Amino acid sequence: MTGPVYEHPLNERTRIFLRIETLFACLDGHLADASMWSAKAALSVINELVDLFARPDLKGEFTVELDRLIRWLQALAQSPDVDRERLQHYARELQEEQERLYQIHGQLGQDLRQHELLAAVRGRQAIAGGVTHFELPALHYWMNLHETQRLQNLQDWAARFYRVRPALDLILQLLRECGAMQWQTARQGIYQQALNPRMPPALIRVRLDSPEHFPVISGGPHRFTISFSELVDLGRSRLVNSDVDFELGICSL
Repeated sequence: MTGPVYEHPLNERTRIFLRIETLFACLDGHLADASMWSAKAALSVINELVDLFARPDLKGEFTVELDRLIRWLQALAQSPDVDRERLQHYARELQEEQERLYQIHGQLGQDLRQHELLAAVRGRQAIAGGVTHFELPALHYWMNLHETQRLQNLQDWAARFYRVRPALDLILQLLRECGAMQWQTARQGIYQQALNPRMPPALIRVRLDSPEHFPVISGGPHRFTISFSELVDLGRSRLVNSDVDFELGICSL
């Protein structure tokens, strides 16, 4: 199956990791475009990262998760059927990323909270149409700099957060690989499944070929529900009342 994959986190740590991954992907897209409008959009994403990484426990979430995965691999190594070479490769990568994180002092991007231009943009992002050339002349000046200068500034600011990207990519790769996709059928467009609260999964993944349908996933540590909907027209959807075949991955480490 080659359709899009929809994901739903089942705990707060996974939710935060997916948010950071999404912001990194958005920032990559804006940095790949040299236009001044993409540069402006990139500023908004960087400010979102500034706010997200202002959480005092965020770096600790990474180190705790890396430590948990290292211990999980050590326990898994006792199984006779595992690929030990691959296991050792992942264990080395986890330990290397853990050591890199220990060398980071303070909050990532903390200095950007006091950056005059970024702070001015951040202060007006909540206002519809508030980030304009006449409200923020400094932003207008910066947007009209040569594209190489704008890109250099953006890359410098983004680099503060990209320091955790290898660890993030590794954590999410391991999590996703642990949820083998299996075919399921949503009867009358609804699928429900109970979970073991003593071993709760962290992520639900859904993939389907049908371009007419999309899943709405909800759930917690005990149960999750997938409701399939279809677009009637732009801005309006309705529940599907027929059976829908899809692939389901329940990811737990």
